[in-house]
Amino acid sequence: MDDPEELINKISSLEGLVSHYSWSAIIAALIFSVIGLWMFRQGKRNGNYKVLIIGIALMFYGYFTPGAWMAWGVGTALCLLAKKLW
Repeated sequence: MDDPEELINKISSLEGLVSHYSWSAIIAALIFSVIGLWMFRQGKRNGNYKVLIIGIALMFYGYFTPGAWMAWGVGTALCLLAKKLW
């Protein structure tokens, strides 16, 4: 069984992982993930693998962007790219 003090240190280190996301970045990731899921399904249904790959990228890029501006910018750029390739 873990020492209570060690358990508190583990929990506080996990809070540090979550606290660097802003609400704007979380909302952007949620919105673009839903759009990415839709693009993934449409790309798979129509056999358009470029849109399918962009859909996958939209679903997962939010985990790797460092800030809100980057999250909104990358999501918008991927959506515009998908529109161009559609």
